[in-house]
Amino acid sequence: MRSDGIRNLRAKTVKPVVSIKRASETVEEDNTTATTGTTSTTQANGPVFPVKSVTLLKKTEEASAYLSLDKENIDPLKQVVDWDDLDTEDSGDPLMVSDYVAEIFDYMKQLEKQVAPSSNIMVKQPYLNWHMRSILVDWLIEVQWKLKLLPETLYLSINIVDRILSIRSVSLTRLQLVGLAATLLASKYEEIVAPSVQNFVFLADNSYNATELLTAERYIFQNLNYTLAYPSPMSFLRRISKAESYDIRSRTLAKYLMEIACLDPTFVPVGPSLLAAVGIFTARLMLRSGPWTANLVHYSGYQEIQVRRYSNRLLHFLQQEQRYLAIHRKYSSKKYMKASVFVYDWIKRHFPTAACLKSLYYSNEPYEEQASSTNSQI
Repeated sequence: MRSDGIRNLRAKTVKPVVSIKRASETVEEDNTTATTGTTSTTQANGPVFPVKSVTLLKKTEEASAYLSLDKENIDPLKQVVDWDDLDTEDSGDPLMVSDYVAEIFDYMKQLEKQVAPSSNIMVKQPYLNWHMRSILVDWLIEVQWKLKLLPETLYLSINIVDRILSIRSVSLTRLQLVGLAATLLASKYEEIVAPSVQNFVFLADNSYNATELLTAERYIFQNLNYTLAYPSPMSFLRRISKAESYDIRSRTLAKYLMEIACLDPTFVPVGPSLLAAVGIFTARLMLRSGPWTANLVHYSGYQEIQVRRYSNRLLHFLQQEQRYLAIHRKYSSKKYMKASVFVYDWIKRHFPTAACLKSLYYSNEPYEEQASSTNSQI
């Protein structure tokens, strides 16, 4: 199985060689003598091909040998494109749809571009700033945690908020209402049993009533053109996890890194597929799980150079002074293998002057007690 990108790469590699071969054949037909430097040869009804070092291409046989040699030069790409077809292991499971799982994820990568928010959503927000949005996202993470909603519900609600902020101006007094309505809408789409409206009203400390919440929900749904088909990062995370035998440590740590990345404005325009790849890449970096293998490249769809840029940005964000408490309290629990504690300890060891080390922001429990139990978790 080969992706379209690899096929295009092969096509681009062979095309210039064919042009040189045609030029060499024209040179031979015209009995052009060998010259030094660069010679331009014009074909009938064709472009002008610059030919360097014509002495190397005197004969058609030599040109054919050169073409064959170029095909051999493609072989080193096998270091990148040689991957194991892990989907064949699921051929007997109809729920894994191994026959067309690749087409499904190709469609999801196209879909993520259609529902992507603007990278400059604050241009339309005269009353808001990026910090206010991050506070709202941190609160939505707490709502998802308290109501025990699916991770897909959280990511869809964040996507709805960002898409609304991309097209409509929102006042500060209505920002929390937008987040509530987005979560209510996302829970109806993702959950088997969605929480009641009264649950959301209670979580907002009765700042809004049920009528205001339902009105905001209809307004958001209409402005989104009734489009909620958002490919969740969790789907891509499960896909990438297959390439590392579903390692529970890196997968749990990646969940934390993916959610905390949503607080960083840099990751607002980042698609869910890339977000999942960055989460796994950074988790493997912290756990020293080895290089970004060919299987990880294939099942994530991203080369290491593409992922490392955003991973470095995420590490920079983790070193900053953190003001968002909910996500750290959530992932300091044993259910999530104390992932936030592990990251705090990793930052402390590798970046001892990081600003985030000035305060214990993730839990009321003393750090020494948490760190002592972290090694047995992650």
